[in-house]
Amino acid sequence: MKHVTIKDIASNLMLSVSTVSRALTDDKNIRRETKDKVLAAAKELGYRPNPVATNLKYGRTNTVGVIVPEMVTPFASQVLEGIQKVLYAKGMKVIIVQSDEDPRREKENLELMESFMVDGIILCLCHYSANRDFCARLQQEGIPIVFL
Repeated sequence: MKHVTIKDIASNLMLSVSTVSRALTDDKNIRRETKDKVLAAAKELGYRPNPVATNLKYGRTNTVGVIVPEMVTPFASQVLEGIQKVLYAKGMKVIIVQSDEDPRREKENLELMESFMVDGIILCLCHYSANRDFCARLQQEGIPIVFL
């Protein structure tokens, strides 16, 4: 089944894509009747927002990456639980990976977080200096990193 897009809704209602987009995002410059018509059509057609498109539009993914050396100790699991609890309450998504105490795996995970365009990284280093330059580059590019 094809994913319903705002173009499909616009075509169905003979409206512009920008009008449909503004109605779906509750823009104050859209008439109530138009908004209601768009929302009804979206529901009828089974529209679901595309998070990738939204991320591109707003330049945010509302996602934080967490990299830990391991997840099996009680300390690690409590820390991860706390991170998730706080971030989920703020509407953020969490990607959790482990480095297995391996600096090369840690760097791969940092690269993964960069490719997923996370809004920030929480990092528990497995080695105090192995990926220092890579972390510095990510920070220079505007990705905040919190070291745990």
